[in-house]
Amino acid sequence: MGKASKSDRILTLLLLFYFVFTILTCSIIIITFNVGLSAIIGFIVTILILTSYYLLKIKFFQKSTISHKENVNIKHHLQDLDPYKFEEFISALFKTQGYKIVKTAPIGQGYGAEILMEDKNKKYVVEIKKYDEEDNLIEKPALQKLQAISEQYKAPGMKFVTLGHFSKEAEEYAKRSNIHLINGDELITMYSQVLKTKK
Repeated sequence: MGKASKSDRILTLLLLFYFVFTILTCSIIIITFNVGLSAIIGFIVTILILTSYYLLKIKFFQKSTISHKENVNIKHHLQDLDPYKFEEFISALFKTQGYKIVKTAPIGQGYGAEILMEDKNKKYVVEIKKYDEEDNLIEKPALQKLQAISEQYKAPGMKFVTLGHFSKEAEEYAKRSNIHLINGDELITMYSQVLKTKK
């Protein structure tokens, strides 16, 4: 079992402090005002529940903040890769998910899909575009090219990976054509999960 983080230790100490403080306060109330024991126990339980709730909210907020910072760092790292290194990164990422890389870029006759891979005897073609600007969306024609090379290689599986995003028309076309779109947000999530398994 790993060591508790500094924030975990602080939250534990705060919870312990509130518990001791509550017990002492209730003892003083019992002695001073002769309040019933059952009422005091109910008060203690209520205080502990509320305290635990707010401490857990603080802990969740801290984790969310750290996760956001990690994702920003990952995105900056991927943005700094040149297109060739970015394609190598995507290929390695799919390998961690159990895919067997059969061939890498460029494949096809002028279409430019970057990866041909297999998983459980099913073939996949993967197109990679390192767009990372909101105003430079992947459009429907790019998906149609991927579909053409899929037919050429008799590969029913199709994936389109970008660090950016897809247009609404492209997303609708992908749903109809059974093309798995992986935008920048999903790509970062995939990579974050790989990093967590290595920790």
